[in-house]
Amino acid sequence: MRFRKLAAGFITPSPSSSHTATCAACRTHAFAACARNLLRTLAQGVTHARRVALGQVGKLHVALTSSAAFHPLAPAVIRAYRDAHPDIAIELSEINAAEIIEMMMNGHVDAGACNCAWSTRCRAWSPRSTSWPRAAV
Repeated sequence: MRFRKLAAGFITPSPSSSHTATCAACRTHAFAACARNLLRTLAQGVTHARRVALGQVGKLHVALTSSAAFHPLAPAVIRAYRDAHPDIAIELSEINAAEIIEMMMNGHVDAGACNCAWSTRCRAWSPRSTSWPRAAV
């Protein structure tokens, strides 16, 4: 009975509905269908959020210098990563080495590859830094 009272508050029949559509049992069934759809959508959202948290879904931003982009390993590594992680989009940026270093230090890229010597600023990086990117090549 409490469920029917709750359903009656959510499902409002239209004025042109027949008696069948306005009966309490019909409102209860309509409410139950809406509730099942809502719970199914919520479960899908929870599953997606878990996959994002586990790194199974999302985006990986990789910055490369033009010379690193043409290295034989670069396309092979990117292709292998895409094959292993099809639900992760890879965003590639071709920029100069100084910009790669800056973007990595600011946490704007997840990985970077360049044919360059590390700058003084990079050598001064502290291992206690929490903003250091996940990978550098």
